[in-house]
Amino acid sequence: MKRLSLIFLPVFAVLLLSCGEKPLSLTEVNSPEIKLPADIQELIGDSAQVIIYSNGKMMAKGTASDIKNQKDFFILNLPVGEQMIELFITGPNENVVYMLDRKKVNIIPDVKNSLDMEIAPPLKFDTRIINLTLNDEVIVTAKIDSSRLPEGLKNPELKWTIDNIEGGNNEIGLITSNGNSATIRGPSALPSGQNHYLGAYYEADGRKYLAVIKINYIE
Repeated sequence: MKRLSLIFLPVFAVLLLSCGEKPLSLTEVNSPEIKLPADIQELIGDSAQVIIYSNGKMMAKGTASDIKNQKDFFILNLPVGEQMIELFITGPNENVVYMLDRKKVNIIPDVKNSLDMEIAPPLKFDTRIINLTLNDEVIVTAKIDSSRLPEGLKNPELKWTIDNIEGGNNEIGLITSNGNSATIRGPSALPSGQNHYLGAYYEADGRKYLAVIKINYIE
């Protein structure tokens, strides 16, 4: 079993191994290295939690740092039949989801099953960083990956924040949202602190599906 580390590896496989005639199948997550974008890693670091669900039931949970020492974390027992496997990466607040994949798989007894899951943000911006000039405006667009939406959810409304402040403010920048796009107006003076982030999120099932990018203020 490989140890989890926060490095670039976009795909990992979930191998589903049956347990004979038992109603559960042993599930082993293979190659569980997980890619964390630099901005998100900077925000949550070792407090990142990895959570795996099967048909809405939590099967395993642990912090990124703790999982390195939990050799059995990625070995699960899943019921035979159709399962929706979901993998979340969260910060200290489990209701804020930074990364996600979800796939349906039919677990057949006595047959080795496999499922590839891609780790990627549920939202993607049209830029990697925002260069925000004081007293000027920039337009940012975020795209929702519809394949990662919870079942039954269509065209969710995006909400926008700067440093977790919805709509921003005069000190860090003001946001005017228009669906999946937002106009960010820079403040009149450089804000205090070195790291500031624009966030876009939608809500579903009591969770916020979030993406963030760094803001670079320019005089």
